[in-house]
Amino acid sequence: KEKLRKLGYQPSPVDPCLFTKKIGDSFSFVFIYVDDGGAMGKKKAIEDTMKGLSAKFTIKRMGPLEQFVGCVMTMNKEKDTMWVHQPKLLGHLKEKFAEEVPNRTVYTPAATSYSVVKPQPEEPLISAELQSRYRMGVGMLLYLVKLSRPEIANATRELTKVLEGATPGHYKAMLGTIKFVLETERLGLCLRPEMVKGNALFTLKGLCDSDYAGDKDTRISVYGFILYL
Repeated sequence: KEKLRKLGYQPSPVDPCLFTKKIGDSFSFVFIYVDDGGAMGKKKAIEDTMKGLSAKFTIKRMGPLEQFVGCVMTMNKEKDTMWVHQPKLLGHLKEKFAEEVPNRTVYTPAATSYSVVKPQPEEPLISAELQSRYRMGVGMLLYLVKLSRPEIANATRELTKVLEGATPGHYKAMLGTIKFVLETERLGLCLRPEMVKGNALFTLKGLCDSDYAGDKDTRISVYGFILYL
């Protein structure tokens, strides 16, 4: 952080791992995640940044940004789009759960109006071994939500309610969500700037929805939102 500040970068107030630098009428960005990182901006700005960092740290340059924290970024320059995909994580899901998922086709991440209810004292729970697998499966789904599959967010959020003690029904619901992901493994997150007269126009649009006292255990209302930039 100290070195990046000396190079003119400032940490973002909303994400301390994102650094920005204004150069004339454009911006240069540096982002860091543990020992992984990247830079975006005009070529000269990137070269100056890499030169400055290389004087202080040992840096391995890996060329154009095509992979980052388990994600594969695929550019389509003709359509000016980037697809974010997580094939490695999908491979792990398939390896761990392919033999358990249902044979039937799954069309949605969860059943319509599905809501997880915490087990009653008399209800049987899955074994400790299966509970460990449940946490592993939900954890993988959460990482997919974070980076490339926002459409499974609500189904996965419901599954997180019983990480400390799930029933066979909860475990079956998790397998259903995993089956949906595996059947739609070619889907990813598309990043596409809106072009107006040859220039990228940044506009912010937000959508939200909520229920009323939708959580059957706590009667808390559940809401969701999505922001498009």
